[in-house]
Amino acid sequence: MDYKGNYTVIGPPGTGKTTYMAKRVQRVAETHPHRTIAGGTPALVCSLTKAAAAQAAGKSMPVPKEAVATMHAHGWRAQGSPPLAEVAVDEFNKAHPGLAISASTAKSDDDVIGPQGVGSAPGDEYAAEYHHMRHACTPRHQWDSGVQAWALKWEAWKQEAGVCDFTDMIDKAPEEAPMDPAVVFVDEAQDMSKLEFLKLRQWGKSAGAMVTVGDPYQALYKWRGAHPEYLLDDMGDEERFGVLSQSYRVPGAIHARAMDWIRNINGYTPLDYKPTPEPGLVDYCGSDFKTPYSAIDLAQEKVAEGKSVMMITSCNYMTNPIVHELRSQGIPFSNPWRETNRNWNPIGPRKGTSMASRVQALMAGPRWTMKQFHLWTSCMQVKGLLNRGARQEIESHAQQFPTMVINDEQLHNWCYRGDMFTPSRWDLIWNHFQNGGDEGELYKNWIAGMKPESRRSAAFVTNIARVSGVQSLTEKPKLHVGTIHSFKGGEADVVILFPDISYASYEGYINPTSEGYDSVIRGFYVGMTRASQELHLCQPEGKLAVSL
Repeated sequence: MDYKGNYTVIGPPGTGKTTYMAKRVQRVAETHPHRTIAGGTPALVCSLTKAAAAQAAGKSMPVPKEAVATMHAHGWRAQGSPPLAEVAVDEFNKAHPGLAISASTAKSDDDVIGPQGVGSAPGDEYAAEYHHMRHACTPRHQWDSGVQAWALKWEAWKQEAGVCDFTDMIDKAPEEAPMDPAVVFVDEAQDMSKLEFLKLRQWGKSAGAMVTVGDPYQALYKWRGAHPEYLLDDMGDEERFGVLSQSYRVPGAIHARAMDWIRNINGYTPLDYKPTPEPGLVDYCGSDFKTPYSAIDLAQEKVAEGKSVMMITSCNYMTNPIVHELRSQGIPFSNPWRETNRNWNPIGPRKGTSMASRVQALMAGPRWTMKQFHLWTSCMQVKGLLNRGARQEIESHAQQFPTMVINDEQLHNWCYRGDMFTPSRWDLIWNHFQNGGDEGELYKNWIAGMKPESRRSAAFVTNIARVSGVQSLTEKPKLHVGTIHSFKGGEADVVILFPDISYASYEGYINPTSEGYDSVIRGFYVGMTRASQELHLCQPEGKLAVSL
């Protein structure tokens, strides 16, 4: 391929879009080695989300690390990495209390995770519409008068403070492609807004070539102004348009069901691709999201067979009953595609120390190292367990002598005599290590002495350790819970899909000619095609559901 001009490549589910792109980047790097001189790059790779950028970076592309990133990161760095509005937004709120925005609205997260609810601050609705209008490239005179008034205050403040907001990262980025690439590669193109697409075309023109990769039927971000139809503009040009025709994930039965489903979309254009040789399985499950018991039983059965499982809903709140039941049964689960969501990742790492590591440290007793002793005591509250000054002294010892094993005399002096612990609480914990007994009682007594904010996660994690053993806390869960949006780009052996939708989605779904209808169709198409072996379709909880 001679990379001059624009090229579009459609990648249906499981056809290896990222692998395709990595191979093309390799080819460009081989023919443009001089581009790395003076901070340039043979190719610039732009993704919409952090997860997709990380996936692309994991392909070890022969370009500088910073050449593979979200489009927002590229645009922000091209402007010299200006300070972000979110850092100083309190100043705007103090100056304009009637137009103040919440921290979540101001946040430039450099990620797109799904439709977000509008906050309750006075200016939140104006801010949300302001960014939407800019991404849609709607002329300012067509904006609501309230949004125009808010925008004048916001933009004057940004200029005075010398900061940029999330949309500025794209809107104010230079027309020249960052890092002087020979080719601009665009991943997840179906979810780019009009503003983003126009900027990408400027970058592609300045570079001399652009390769756009995506799938209009996997578009999930129409709510933010995405235009997946752009991908089909060059469909008739065989030299500039292509379809990856072989899926390496979706087996026959699931492929057939998913294709039957996506053909319901308005203006369906055939983008045929072949399934894997495996037959696959499509089956039904009697659970709904509010009573997920048999679905959870099914998930456990599949995990016991060594398979990975996704339990997928269309909305965040629909995962809550599933999460609650998994917690109560002590079943490990996670969502590695959305590690920032604590509800879906109660075990996994986050800032600070995880509760799983604390439980492991506790169960290393009675021969604790200083570090282990500090780990399991650091979440304790002073009142009722530790004496005043004990936490600081334990932490100091852990920093100085992390691997030193605490001997019996030190434990006696620190704990039994009450220099560190309240004797009654220490006796309850120490009794387990001296005389054995039920681990459940040990955990119960430990949790009773914790800070209130630690108790909820501790109850779940200790339940897992009690049911499945402490070693289960070090294993990556094979069961994953989340929404269709959260699993975009992911896959699992088994998908358990719940058909319910929100009231807002249902209002669009009952109008077969609307964009709301098409959004629902695309969403469940994405959900179905996460499965590489089995697809299990659950029952609706009520009338607000699709017929899968």
